Amino acid sequence: MNMQKYLPAVALSLLIPISGLARDAFPRITPDRLEIQGTVNAVNLQDGFIVVDDWTYGISRNTRIHSRQAKAMSVDKLKVGTYIGFNPERGDSGRRYVHEIWILPPDSSRGGSGPQPIPR
Repeated sequence: MNMQKYLPAVALSLLIPISGLARDAFPRITPDRLEIQGTVNAVNLQDGFIVVDDWTYGISRNTRIHSRQAKAMSVDKLKVGTYIGFNPERGDSGRRYVHEIWILPPDSSRGGSGPQPIPR
């Protein structure tokens, strides 16, 4: 039996599971799906809201902001005109709140908010 003939197949079969482990070892930058993607129209931390594509959502100073470099940012750094994505939650009062925001590349824009998967 010629082992050299089968060596590439054996090596490849060993690398496939290792590549999956390596992928899981690094943090995800965004979730698989963001319900809302849009452009920030206004940020008002004093009154606790953000406006994205003319829709208002509640936020707080504890809202987590994830930069494109996978670093946490202060919500104070969120600027009008930034393209973002998030998954809002509905509070007891019916108001929609945002607890985490991901800053997205400008070229990921799809022309408004709404249920849209993130392009990968």
